[in-house]
Amino acid sequence: MTESRSEVTADPAPIPERLGVYRIESLLGRGGMGEVFLAWDELLERHVAIKRVWSGRGPRRARFLREARAVARLDHPAIVRIYHVLERDDGDCLVMERIEGRELSALIRVDGLEPGRVAALGAEIAAGLAEAHVHGLVHRDLKAANVMVDTSVHVKILDFGIAK
Repeated sequence: MTESRSEVTADPAPIPERLGVYRIESLLGRGGMGEVFLAWDELLERHVAIKRVWSGRGPRRARFLREARAVARLDHPAIVRIYHVLERDDGDCLVMERIEGRELSALIRVDGLEPGRVAALGAEIAAGLAEAHVHGLVHRDLKAANVMVDTSVHVKILDFGIAK
């Protein structure tokens, strides 16, 4: 969930202490469209990840809300769960499940992967994508950086931002 900041021209907003009922604990990463925080949900007493997108009021906001609605309809173990949307002037926020683990890209780069593990992870990714396709959703930006592998070695597909 860490990305390059090279595409962002404006300085990002400072890390907030709170976003709604969520207390921000740390910054997980920044990218060209926004940033991701680890937060504590004080109402439900659980950790969440919050993706704040610098969406403005036009097409980016519409795309953000389309992603949120589409992914929130999905219920599959290989797809990140969406809990809430916060519409804010300083960036709309997508509140989702926290995934403890590493990006697939980091696993490949650091550890490499055995063929059997590649097959198992690939099957999980394919099952998640099949579920999205059943609901008429195509990811369109699937890459190793948009797949997390959790501590129990299962995948979670992230970032449906340019899905159709």
